[in-house]
Amino acid sequence: MVITGAASGIGEASALKFARREAKLVLADVNATAVEAIKTRLCQEGGVDEQDVITLRVDVSNENDVKEMV
Repeated sequence: MVITGAASGIGEASALKFARREAKLVLADVNATAVEAIKTRLCQEGGVDEQDVITLRVDVSNENDVKEMV
C-alpha cells in the first residue's frame, strides 16, 4: 500500500489503520524526518515489522519525485 502525505493528517491516520491490518507499506512525504518518525510509531504501535515499511521523501507536486517513487 502506497500512502502519500503519510507524515500527518489523513495520511498518517491511514498508515496507522493499514499497519494495524499488517499491510506492507510505502510511506511517502515531503518531510523525510517526520515520515521516519511515523514509521517508528507504526512499528511500535501498529503491529508491523520494520522490514514491512518503506519510507520515501517525495514531493508529489514534483513529477520527477513521483516517477522515482513508482
